[in-house]
Amino acid sequence: MKKGFWFFLIALCLCGVDHLTANDKPDFIPADIMVKADQFIHIKLQNKSTVNYSITPELKEKIFLTIYINNIKRAEYKIKYIDAKLFRPKGAILFRTNFRMQKGLNIKVEVNRLKVIPESNFLNNQLVKQLKNPMAWGTYMLRSPFVSVFLRFRQGARYHDCLSSPSIQPPETAKHT
Repeated sequence: MKKGFWFFLIALCLCGVDHLTANDKPDFIPADIMVKADQFIHIKLQNKSTVNYSITPELKEKIFLTIYINNIKRAEYKIKYIDAKLFRPKGAILFRTNFRMQKGLNIKVEVNRLKVIPESNFLNNQLVKQLKNPMAWGTYMLRSPFVSVFLRFRQGARYHDCLSSPSIQPPETAKHT
């Protein structure tokens, strides 16, 4: 009886307690840091594995995403604020932060820093990127109606829409009588 019990206990430990292998674990990475048209900083997060990882209620309160701006920790986001699509196989999301781009910034993003979710590779869980303000070349030029037309046209508007917009008026010196 004792030999059977010990054999059963050893078999249980070897086979089933932690059955997740490296191939069965998710692999979260911050793929990119960008500024969208709304001037907010967005982070593209990806799950490189083919594992569907289910989040338990206890995990929802754990820190998953940490953001540093100019080497100062500015934000930590819990798992409950991350879209569940990320935890699906080959999942990817675009996470909008609470920060607006104002000037050139050094952004560092860490995913699963506290290792609350088992992963196949923890070495690719951070990304550092230098962001430059796309509008840095001028508040002066942005007041010009011609530059406004150019910027609105670049953002996907048709040329006709830009010219018919009531917010864009030709300069006073260009009016013909």
